[in-house]
Amino acid sequence: MSEDSNENPPVDPPESTEIAPNDTDMNPDEPTEPPNKVGGTSPWTILMAGFIGALIGVIVGAFVTTSIIQQMLPSNLLRTSERPTDTSVEGLTAASGIVIDVAEKVSSSVVNISFMNEGDFSLGGQGSGVIFRSDGYILTNAHVVVDATEIVVTLPGGEDAVGVLLGLDVDNDIAVVKVDRTGLPAATFGTAADLRVGELAVVVGSPFGLDLSVTAGVISALSRNVSASDSNTPLKTLTNLIQTDASINPGNSGGALANHEGKVVGINTLIFTTNGSGQGIGFAITSDHALKLAEEIIETGTTTAPYIGVCISDVDPAESERLGASKGAHITQTLEGSPAEDSDLQADDVITLVDEVAIGGASELIAEVRKHSVDDVLEIDFAREGESLDTTVTLGDKPEDGPVCSNFFNDLLDDDEDGTPDALDNDGIELPPNHP
Repeated sequence: MSEDSNENPPVDPPESTEIAPNDTDMNPDEPTEPPNKVGGTSPWTILMAGFIGALIGVIVGAFVTTSIIQQMLPSNLLRTSERPTDTSVEGLTAASGIVIDVAEKVSSSVVNISFMNEGDFSLGGQGSGVIFRSDGYILTNAHVVVDATEIVVTLPGGEDAVGVLLGLDVDNDIAVVKVDRTGLPAATFGTAADLRVGELAVVVGSPFGLDLSVTAGVISALSRNVSASDSNTPLKTLTNLIQTDASINPGNSGGALANHEGKVVGINTLIFTTNGSGQGIGFAITSDHALKLAEEIIETGTTTAPYIGVCISDVDPAESERLGASKGAHITQTLEGSPAEDSDLQADDVITLVDEVAIGGASELIAEVRKHSVDDVLEIDFAREGESLDTTVTLGDKPEDGPVCSNFFNDLLDDDEDGTPDALDNDGIELPPNHP
């Protein structure tokens, strides 16, 4: 509204009203003066001058106050009340431009992966992958291709290429597939170390086989440790995961999680589900960890896995008094031929510290061990029947065909007995024996 519409219309002083002379009251010999005059100025004139002066003062004061506030407040705060009113295609495109830019940049590096088991696609499935080297190297999840007897990679342009599985790491759910192509558009990778909770997250993949589908959300949490299982792989604990609410569904596994710059910061791996589809809680392996494992697979065909050689679970509150600890990683079994056998650790011990880092449960011990390398020496504090003890363990290289822990928890997860877990376990259900 303009200033003019806020002001009262100017009021002219009332004109002097001449009273008709009364012959009986007039004295023509006496001089007459205009009535109601003081010093030559009408009271109406003084009143209006004061009113206009006050109005001008209010306007000037408001202007000066607004200018001071604008100088004091950050410009981005001043813009928060500015709402886009353009609902045209151009306006909506401008509002979502950042997601569009990310999608266009990342989609050229994301592929669809189809695989057959025993020569039959009906026994196989689909997933996604990310081109990370232009000479045909593709990152995906181990659970996507672990049972594949034939792999077909659909490149962004729609061309199909035969994929060869170079190697995989089931514990970390990473695999590398190679296609005989050069000049492919490799993704640009970022680091998860720069991520902040609440920033933009864009997922690109092939949910339910729908190539190059894009969803967007935010980074919901960082450094999540999650234990899960499915029909293709045994129970595993994945550590240091990125959590997002960007929609992830079956088929997105192995696809890209990108930041606002269009850099791939994660490889999508898990969803929390009660019905087989996404519930707004998805997880991705950090690009830093995935690339490190991928390079190791390319060089050696496998990965090294530092391990202690113990089966562990969270501390059962009902057992805490007997065990002598309410938190920690409860050892249920030490594996034959493992580093644990060469240490002072034994079944029913509770590991509470590793190199002065507090261990609150089973997944935390796994995460801490994975931060190290084979042959590193760990200082371990543990509780045994109420007594605090310590020992050292030299990490070994976990053998592929060595002894493993029992896996009773898969049946507990699979309420429908269809071979597919109905939900991931994370914070609230006692974890099964695991294998760090």
